[in-house]
Amino acid sequence: MLVCASKAEKYLCDATAGSHTISADAIIDKGGMGQAMRPHQILEAAYACCLNMTVRMVCDQLGIPHNRINVVVDLQRSEKCNLFTYSITFEGDLSDVDKNRIIKGAENCPVRRTLEKPFEFMEVLPNVHLTSKFS
Repeated sequence: MLVCASKAEKYLCDATAGSHTISADAIIDKGGMGQAMRPHQILEAAYACCLNMTVRMVCDQLGIPHNRINVVVDLQRSEKCNLFTYSITFEGDLSDVDKNRIIKGAENCPVRRTLEKPFEFMEVLPNVHLTSKFS
């Protein structure tokens, strides 16, 4: 579970999961201060980070030595469809065969598998334990 709390600055907020915290803000044109990533950028970051980790795990599982791996993700939103585009680049010498094996394995990225499924949203009223634990 993650808790998001507003900060004193307009629209700036901190999202905390256990001992880890990230900040989010709206862009200046939308009334924010632009002090942190926008929420959609955090969504892109979640996919990019998971994809990067998955690629490295695939390399480890296949016994393929690797250097730095870079992942670029872009979320293109529209009324009918949202599209994630991504590219994976490898520093160092990897054969085309190994690259293809790694990229195929990257399709099993857990965040990608989550995002590919339909979503539903349900409001849950706060209970005494949540209120007292996080207030």
